[in-house]
Amino acid sequence: MAAIQRLREDVAELAHAEGRKPGTLGHRRAEHYLVERLLTVGLSPYRGDEFRLPFELPEALRRGGVTEGMNLVAVARGTNRDAAPLLLGAHYDSLLEAPCADDNAAAVAIVLEVAQELVARPLTRDVVVALFDTEEQPYAGTPGMGSTHFHDRQMDSRGVACAVIQDLTGHNVSWRAGGKKRRLPRMSGLLFMTGAESHAELAGAVAACRRPWRLPLIAILNRYIGDVSDHRPFRRAGKPYLFFSCGRWEHYHQESDTPQRLNYRKMRRIARFLTALLARLDALPFDAGSEPVDTTAFELSSLRSAFGPWLPLVRRVLKLGKIESRDDIDRIAGALTKSGL
Repeated sequence: MAAIQRLREDVAELAHAEGRKPGTLGHRRAEHYLVERLLTVGLSPYRGDEFRLPFELPEALRRGGVTEGMNLVAVARGTNRDAAPLLLGAHYDSLLEAPCADDNAAAVAIVLEVAQELVARPLTRDVVVALFDTEEQPYAGTPGMGSTHFHDRQMDSRGVACAVIQDLTGHNVSWRAGGKKRRLPRMSGLLFMTGAESHAELAGAVAACRRPWRLPLIAILNRYIGDVSDHRPFRRAGKPYLFFSCGRWEHYHQESDTPQRLNYRKMRRIARFLTALLARLDALPFDAGSEPVDTTAFELSSLRSAFGPWLPLVRRVLKLGKIESRDDIDRIAGALTKSGL
């Protein structure tokens, strides 16, 4: 199919052996490729007439002659340019001089696929398409992160109504327990989400959004995993956000994270889901603001829905009791963390 082929081609062009570490030839190669893709998709520059938004790195983070980062930011124009836009983002840099296909070429490819749909079928709000730089160490969690710099210094006066961020969204999910890889029904297709607690309307929007049966979604609080990616500056500023990931796997930050290990059909499902979700978010009254909300019921519902009739089997294999309360979710989150996800 055309969408799967586009996803494969984008990953192949990004996930070369030299990687995408800032300051390397691989990084510059990825930057040039992505600028061309933003143009061919039909997006407009976010500021001025250039997709590239350079920024200086803090003195303490200037290593190996690397003094600046390069965010690549575009816009899929909507019909009401006065409304605060949505944001769809993923980082394109890599930790290693290695392919790093799942981290994070896969998510970038999904962003480009969704962007193409947004150009063909504009929403009411603009959608900012942000490919962030310097998400990996030594920049992670510092003012040197590309997403932090965008939020603090490059974002225009309209701000962002809601940020939708992806990281590690190209692989099948597996579970390790007792030193063995466990295969549980529907587990490989899992997609995890945090951030529904950041706005009262988000849980309802996600729940109402149709997903492919083979893309079960588990929603959890962000505090279970922390600010592990580019949703960090938006959450810390109290803005609505959603963060999607398939979790960590055995090839995370390894040279073995190669394009052929990805599940491109799953990536297509994620792209379709995010396209539909952005259409739902487009209609929400984010401008009215919201206090953080209790999403326990939504999280419990997502867990039950994710495994359906196989939930008793999952509970038995994972040695979990009933799933009825926040304490039960705490135990599941702990088990996920211990398994390496």
